Amino acid sequence: IYFLLNDHSNDIRAVTLSPDNSTLATGSQDKTVCVYSASDWSLIKCLTDHSNWVRCIAFSSDCSSLATGSQDNTVCIYSTKDWSLIQRFTDHRWTVKSVAFSPDGSTFASGSGDNTVCIYSTTDWSLIKRLAGHKYTVWVVGVYSVAYSPDSSTLATAAYDGTVCLYSTTNWTITLRLADHRDYIRSITFSPDGSTFVSGSDDKTVCVYS
Repeated sequence: IYFLLNDHSNDIRAVTLSPDNSTLATGSQDKTVCVYSASDWSLIKCLTDHSNWVRCIAFSSDCSSLATGSQDNTVCIYSTKDWSLIQRFTDHRWTVKSVAFSPDGSTFASGSGDNTVCIYSTTDWSLIKRLAGHKYTVWVVGVYSVAYSPDSSTLATAAYDGTVCLYSTTNWTITLRLADHRDYIRSITFSPDGSTFVSGSDDKTVCVYS
């Protein structure tokens, strides 16, 4: 072990490094986010604005903002200059399970257990669109993962209905629906060059698309 960080008092639900590798952020069931300097792993700040588990975290591509999504149904946006809270989104009605900034920095997406994805402009943090492309299922509902393509032209969303929706970020319409899994899809990602897309499911399979 290179370094052991033990500032949380409950399970860790999310970890991420900033794109410039200068900062580590960790989200926990103790309702806090710990921010560390990657140069010496010292604790910079403990963010305490959520009232329930922190489920997901993401840095913007220019490292100017940090987003946190919580089981309190909200998203917090922080300035990395002084770690002040600059925006709180309350548009979801259930746990926020995934957050992502577009690589070009123009939009931000949050996926929730309320089965929707909210799209915001990072210019004024206004709500641009609420996406509801996934089907409601009787036992569980929710969008579990959101991911932008490297060129920011596509947003992928994965949900408990076992499908992936690919949206054009030009008009936020579905361009393709992938339905090759037989169970919940919990994780999705694009390759750095955008040529490959991968999804992982509770059906014990991984689908690779090109």
